[in-house]
Amino acid sequence: MSAFIIFHSTVSNPEAFSSYASAVPATLSHFGGTLLTKGKVERVLSGEHEHSNVGIIRFPNLDKAHEWYASKAYQALLPVRDAAATVTAISYQEPAA
Repeated sequence: MSAFIIFHSTVSNPEAFSSYASAVPATLSHFGGTLLTKGKVERVLSGEHEHSNVGIIRFPNLDKAHEWYASKAYQALLPVRDAAATVTAISYQEPAA
């Protein structure tokens, strides 16, 4: 069952965040991860949403998603990410059919 990590972010340093974002794809392949989309929130249709950007990465399963997030390669990018943006990251697994 596919799993996803969804990032919601508000960028304070676009140049540094761009450096982080361009480095992420190289960390994904070992875990079967695929960047599905990234972009700016266009409109909040219901409720409240504090961030202005979103990114979604798909993985083959939840274990691979969590392994990637905890990996040395991705963890090495966190100081750049966290200095450049406020980020909320959540994991999600597709429900069984």
